[in-house]
Amino acid sequence: MLLTFEGHHCIVFDVNFSPDGKNIVSGSADKTIRIWDVSSGKEVKKLIGHTRDVLGVQYSPDGLMLVSSSADKTIALWDIKSGEILKQIIVHSNFVMRPIFSPNGQFVISCSLDKIVRIWDVKSGEQF
Repeated sequence: MLLTFEGHHCIVFDVNFSPDGKNIVSGSADKTIRIWDVSSGKEVKKLIGHTRDVLGVQYSPDGLMLVSSSADKTIALWDIKSGEILKQIIVHSNFVMRPIFSPNGQFVISCSLDKIVRIWDVKSGEQF
């Protein structure tokens, strides 16, 4: 084992590398998103904004934003530098699973226990 990342207080549902490989992001049942330094294993930032379990997390292709999904039926777009939510929208009628950015970073695709897949415009928050 190379490193252990400890800090969440509940189950960790998702984890992903940053595009440059220097950080890891994790989402947990403790309702938090944590960003970790890969070289040290130390927590860099804790993001709070979801009201239920964080089920999915992913970096944007440029590494400037995160998208997260939750059992609170929302996806949230985060500014990594400030740690602030840029947009948070109710997108499904049930838990939202793993959101994924499109390769160009313009769209987010989400899926849910409501059996629906949706595509969202990152800038406007509008569904296609």
